[in-house]
Amino acid sequence: MQKIIIIGTSASGKTTLATQLANHFKLKLIDLDDYFWLENWTSRSKEEFHQNIKQAMTSGSWVVSGNYNSTSHITWPQADTIIWLNYPDWLIYWRYIKRTFTRTILGQKCCNGNKESLSRSFGPESLFWWILKTKDRNRLRYGEIFQKGIEGKKLIEIKSPRDAKKLFR
Repeated sequence: MQKIIIIGTSASGKTTLATQLANHFKLKLIDLDDYFWLENWTSRSKEEFHQNIKQAMTSGSWVVSGNYNSTSHITWPQADTIIWLNYPDWLIYWRYIKRTFTRTILGQKCCNGNKESLSRSFGPESLFWWILKTKDRNRLRYGEIFQKGIEGKKLIEIKSPRDAKKLFR
């Protein structure tokens, strides 16, 4: 595993696992959220976002965290391994709530230096609602891809945090 992509529902732990893998295997970490978001939750243009990702992926071995649909034509062909965090809904929601409260109470920065707020985290345009809208669709899409396979790619479906720990053996 030298060029890894980690996909999964928002708040499933993609960035956490990617960071752990990057540290363990001495890989460059490419967090797509950091490449997409600018200050004050302003998004980059699609062209700039894509160009920055292409540039980041030119150096050696890496692990990409994120599953922006608009980038899969850039990231997936270069990967040798795709890891899908297919966790149960209850775990995803628990992680989202825990992460949101931790970030808001402690003022932790994320996504290229931005801060979360409770209104941003649970309002009508929030990540919480995005998870509700997309989790089943993503699960179906990734399930079909993993069932068919992708030639030349190692596909790893992770269904529990315990399974994720096996990646480090």
